[in-house]
Amino acid sequence: MKTLIRSFIAIPLPAEIQTKLEEFARIYHITQRNGFRPVKSSNIHLTLKFLGDATPEQIDSVKTCLVEIVRGQNQFRIEFKGIGAFPNWNQPRVIWIGMHAPFELEKLFKIIDQSTEKIGFPSEGRKFSPHLTLARVNSSMTDPSFSQVIQTLKSLEPQPKIGEMTASQIHLYKSDLQPGGPVYSILSSHPFKGTKVVC
Repeated sequence: MKTLIRSFIAIPLPAEIQTKLEEFARIYHITQRNGFRPVKSSNIHLTLKFLGDATPEQIDSVKTCLVEIVRGQNQFRIEFKGIGAFPNWNQPRVIWIGMHAPFELEKLFKIIDQSTEKIGFPSEGRKFSPHLTLARVNSSMTDPSFSQVIQTLKSLEPQPKIGEMTASQIHLYKSDLQPGGPVYSILSSHPFKGTKVVC
């Protein structure tokens, strides 16, 4: 029986953005004590496609696919701002940070989705909704401390601005599920071959 590799494709974040996300969660009390499961800052990334369990042969095919995809890909800027909840603030299960990004990001998502579908990974079948997962929810609105944090977050004005980055590469990640949470390792890195930055 072949060993399956749980994997996904994502744009890595620079350390300064990860640090600002961690600080934001601390300032607004998005903590385990208040009913959240904050994502470890070093594990936060911009996911483009979750592949799930794949064989080593499929992983090799994905690597080859990504080599071709980045061949004509230019760098572009992303601004992280805004906050929201999935599915909504009344029944929050995930707290996320939004972003403002050029059309290149959605184009990249579509190319990756279509290309990996051809080699056996089902299409996402959804509208692209780029976000950074800040925390998952363990509690309910009946918990006073949790409810207070949620009310604060949904009422933030102006919407929080985390920072900006230049997207210059994508990684193929392996995800190992551990008792303490997932551990991510890079299977392959694919720098964009272009240099143009969209401001």
